[in-house]
Amino acid sequence: MATPKRKRKKQINKKPIYALLGILIFVVVCVYLYKQVFVAKIEGISVTGNNFNTVEEFKHYMFKDAKEVNTIELFFADKYKDKKIIPYVETYKLKIKWPNKVTITVYEKKIMGYVKVMNNHMYFDKDGIVVESSTEQLEGIPQIVGIGNDSITLHNKIETDIDGVFADITKIKQLLDKYNITLTKLEFDFEANAILYINDIRVLLGEREYIEEKIFELSQLYDKVYNLKGELDLKNCNGDAGNIIFKPD
Repeated sequence: MATPKRKRKKQINKKPIYALLGILIFVVVCVYLYKQVFVAKIEGISVTGNNFNTVEEFKHYMFKDAKEVNTIELFFADKYKDKKIIPYVETYKLKIKWPNKVTITVYEKKIMGYVKVMNNHMYFDKDGIVVESSTEQLEGIPQIVGIGNDSITLHNKIETDIDGVFADITKIKQLLDKYNITLTKLEFDFEANAILYINDIRVLLGEREYIEEKIFELSQLYDKVYNLKGELDLKNCNGDAGNIIFKPD
């Protein structure tokens, strides 16, 4: 007697289904990573090296009124576009910490002083070139008087008849910064003698000889005379404290 034939079950090829499912998962993962890594909204911005602009002011200059800034947009803007023009800033560097944090290191212009023209403060560097013009007075930057202020324009050197005056200003400011002495105003008289204005004290430095010794002696007396009013004469000081004269007002 013949054995009846069993019907063979029709097998379904599941490979295309698995392949389609794999592609779908891959697409979802790619979209997720794209959003998280490449178009993630920046949530953390730290700024270092800024003194003349606050962090909020710097962010405003960098991003203006943009509601959202993403990391990939910022990355390509930093690589292929010109740097933003920001007051008192020479340049800056961005470091992106993926996916959504940015560190900005600011390198500010080296400002030695300012000349006041009308209501504007014309800030200049160590070479006497005006790097900024503003109605704002920066803290810690002294006014310079007596070097000439005719036809002062932005990005040009201040014309003066005093030879080497900008080197003198730079040296004086660096020495005062070294001793943590805050200078309000630096004046040069008609003979190019330097006069410092510190709080209510006028400090007569005289000629540029022995500048380091004079400012060192000033640093030794600073705490004693800071709250006084008068004139401290260091013109004849050459490292000898006996040549210092103080005249109260």
